[in-house]
Amino acid sequence: MSKATLVQDGKSDYDDEIITVINLGEFGDNIEDYKLHSAVYIDDDGNLWFGEEAEEYCGRDAPDGSRQLMDNIKHWLSLGQVDAKVDGKFNPTDISVTYADIILAYLTFLTWSANKALENLEQPTGGYPRNLNRRFAMPCLSGADFKEVQYRLRKYLGEAQILADTFFADLRKGLPLARFVEAVKLLREGGPREYKFVREGITEPLGVAGTLLNYKSEHSHDMVVMVIDVGAGTTDFSVYRMHVDPERDISIAVEVAESTDGVTEAGNHLDLALMGLILQACGIDPVQGIPDRIQWYLQRHIREFKEELFDQGSILVSLPDGNEASIKLGQFMETPGVLDFKNALDKKMVGILESINKDWIDLIGSSQKIPYLTVALTGGGASLPMVRELTNRDITVRGKQIRVVPTKNFPTWLEETHSELELDYPRIAVSLGGARKKLIKQGGTATATAGGLTGAPVYDDPKYQW
Repeated sequence: MSKATLVQDGKSDYDDEIITVINLGEFGDNIEDYKLHSAVYIDDDGNLWFGEEAEEYCGRDAPDGSRQLMDNIKHWLSLGQVDAKVDGKFNPTDISVTYADIILAYLTFLTWSANKALENLEQPTGGYPRNLNRRFAMPCLSGADFKEVQYRLRKYLGEAQILADTFFADLRKGLPLARFVEAVKLLREGGPREYKFVREGITEPLGVAGTLLNYKSEHSHDMVVMVIDVGAGTTDFSVYRMHVDPERDISIAVEVAESTDGVTEAGNHLDLALMGLILQACGIDPVQGIPDRIQWYLQRHIREFKEELFDQGSILVSLPDGNEASIKLGQFMETPGVLDFKNALDKKMVGILESINKDWIDLIGSSQKIPYLTVALTGGGASLPMVRELTNRDITVRGKQIRVVPTKNFPTWLEETHSELELDYPRIAVSLGGARKKLIKQGGTATATAGGLTGAPVYDDPKYQW
């Protein structure tokens, strides 16, 4: 699912920000919702369909599951497979396209949906420009992978605005793949373009961290916080030092060096675990092959089944072939897939703390100002019980016992100024924090604390201090 937030700064530093969660789904999916289904389908006639319509047309063309749509598009970026060709099960045409082309097509649809939603808002003088400044969130990757994905997304988002304007009247009517491919070719013929309205690419935890502090607060805050963003395709981690002291005119938030990382164990990992349990209960061995009709049915509905299982404690699933599976939550929680998911998150969490500068670990618990490590959970998986267990316990790092506590489910400053966002906060935190004027600098130059345990933090770059 894709989300977008518009943040308009106040007229002065003392005015509240105006925060608007954009209803992407209202125009993209014909649903009054802020979420946009990140799915693309190429039909038998060679037309591109997006979002909920991608599911609808895929089900129409292939009720037996012989055709598939492309879902969870962001996950492909983490797997490094964007230049691979899209095969026949996803692409029935003789037009050669890569997953990178499909990502661009989806971003075109996302941009179009955002443009339409902005048109529906109360307009400022002159209206919202098409080249409105934008940031984008991306999974936690390392080194060259991070730079490559950031480069691609910046380029694709710039191109997506031009393509959204080009196909403004066609994106909900079935966009011919051939026309789209030709338009991209023409767009790129003149060589690389600079899209200045596409600004920073930020990691998802950094976007979340941007929501945690009110920089205009009259109260002091001093904490070391680990953000864990549990998405559909990746789970991303990062550690931040945040310090606001209005009496001393201190307003600092920095990313701790070498603390950003991610794992591919995420919501889709649990989807696969539940799918396996359902198949097992129905006597279907995946090794022997899953009938296309059943595989398609489960892929389309597995997230609904998972949500119902956690909400109700049990589910009864009826497959298209007449088989039924009764699954209880306790049974699911003991499956190898769920245990592997929990262990992977725990291992990564402790591993990151073991890898950062030891002075940060010495700081936690050695002062009444920072008595514990605070953990903020966001993303669609933030409420999962095995995820929440990570936030209220004692852990051992470098031989030192550290108390871990959760943040408030909804930051106080948002509670006071935008209480209507509370229900949706876990899913919109990345886009909300990423759109704020004061953006935490990423790149990990905060390497150590200095001056002893009571001394002020030292940062290599003065740009980190506002």
